[in-house]
Amino acid sequence: MDSDSSETSSDADDALDGETETETEGETETETATETESEGETETGAETGGAGELEQLSMFGDWPALGVAHRDDLVFVAAANAGLHIVDVQDPSSPVELGAVGGPGVAYEVVLVGDYAYLATWNGGLWVVDVSDPANPQDAGAQATTAFARGLTAADGHVYVGSIDGAFGDSDPTNGVEVFDISTPGAPQLVGAVTTQGWAGGAAVVGSWAFVADGPGGMGVLDISAPASLQLVTSVPTQVRAYGVAAEAGVAVIADNAGDLRVMDISSPEAAKEVGSLSVDGLAYGVAIDGDEAWVACDDGGVNMPGTLVVADISDPASPTVKASVPTSNRVWGVALSDALAFGAGTEGGLMVFSRP
Repeated sequence: MDSDSSETSSDADDALDGETETETEGETETETATETESEGETETGAETGGAGELEQLSMFGDWPALGVAHRDDLVFVAAANAGLHIVDVQDPSSPVELGAVGGPGVAYEVVLVGDYAYLATWNGGLWVVDVSDPANPQDAGAQATTAFARGLTAADGHVYVGSIDGAFGDSDPTNGVEVFDISTPGAPQLVGAVTTQGWAGGAAVVGSWAFVADGPGGMGVLDISAPASLQLVTSVPTQVRAYGVAAEAGVAVIADNAGDLRVMDISSPEAAKEVGSLSVDGLAYGVAIDGDEAWVACDDGGVNMPGTLVVADISDPASPTVKASVPTSNRVWGVALSDALAFGAGTEGGLMVFSRP
């Protein structure tokens, strides 16, 4: 099914209004990305919690945020049906929007490569934006994907797009990963694809391996040494549904919805295995990793509900512990890290900025 087909319009609406949602065995999927902040509004004095000095410094935007990436003092926000927004966080307590551009679909995730941002935009496929002038981002084109583009990552001149072949409903959809050559940034070329055991969302690359958040398929492990010939080498089951993944040498972490945080040993990728887990507040949707820390973005239960950002100590992967946590006024879907700050995607409130403990 081609993602730009007219048959996809209702599913794109479902992606924004709720990745539709069954509750089985304690699973609750996300529902709606709505807008609650007035334009340009910034909230300060956020709550803190846990053992560290984790503090929400601000909230900015009148658009729903589903994914975030950062470079220097800039944060790039995948803002669902509001396209891409670029925010200056040089003063983290008072963010300033520099530029924005509308896109072809529902923007879920964003990655940066050189002067370009690449976004997974559901029925809009793989969208490319020229961000060489952050105050004036330019639509550089889009490439259709064979299914709904849900997540992505980039490595070594290629973008890997996880996609889903249907809306969420009484049963899980399926699909896999497509890889695009971006040597010509505005004209990505499909060079390979592989079907996974579940529905592929985000991915993380370490060396010649990609680790995929594969929904009910757990964590898929792909050999990407030859991008034109992707190979699914193994899949590691998780408790519920793998929504987000992050990885560094030897370890991967999975945001597993109602299955909390799962920690994987990937020192031998072809024999990857789960070695630990940690209960977090709410449903885990996004995750980032930095050394001995895993940052987990959580939803406390549905539309217009609060969320939680949890910092886990994974120095002992078999026994992760909560280092700090902070409640948020709305659901946190994605998270990205800089040296001093963390950035959360708030589904009902735009960009959230946090200090790091």
